Amino acid sequence: MNPESVNVSGVSGVADGMLSATITDAWFDAERTAHIVEIARRIERQQHKACRRLADTCAELDVALRGHPLERRLRARLLSPLERDCQELAAVAARVNLRLGLFAPAQSQERFEQGIDLQLADVRAEQDAVAATSAAPHGPIMPHGYWIGEDSFNRLERARSAALLLSCLDERTVVSFAAVAAGVAYVHDDLAAVVDNARHSSELGDDDEPS
Repeated sequence: MNPESVNVSGVSGVADGMLSATITDAWFDAERTAHIVEIARRIERQQHKACRRLADTCAELDVALRGHPLERRLRARLLSPLERDCQELAAVAARVNLRLGLFAPAQSQERFEQGIDLQLADVRAEQDAVAATSAAPHGPIMPHGYWIGEDSFNRLERARSAALLLSCLDERTVVSFAAVAAGVAYVHDDLAAVVDNARHSSELGDDDEPS
């Protein structure tokens, strides 16, 4: 990667002349590069269209929820997460388009700098991952407390999900008492099984201790 300029010509949609170089400027011929540029632009247009439609849908839902009996809860539980995910999706789409653009000559100095920053961030992330792995202890450390198996962990996750659903219920929710009671019993049984199967670290055999 370097900021030196290269002479690019014969690429559809890209003016002939000096453009900031990317790491892949010399990898492909003009025809292949033109195809990559066209695909990137087509995907970008589709992404923009999808983002606009999602924004319009969120706006429609926002209007539809006004005055609804469950407006506050539905906004907090459904609409706000949807809007947040749409923002994250737009950010990921922009990053994907930028990565795809790295396989063709940068079409502006700004685009070149964005590509460099993205690749440097990747390098830093790789270095941080290596550093974290190196700093991690090589042998497992026996913690103080209780251990649970995979089945107990699955039960715990299932109970947590059921409890979360139960916490969303209120007087305006049309759910029978029997269904709520069954859900509570479901959570209780799973948690009771987890407690029964848990083993304290002092009960673990020698085979479980680090060598």
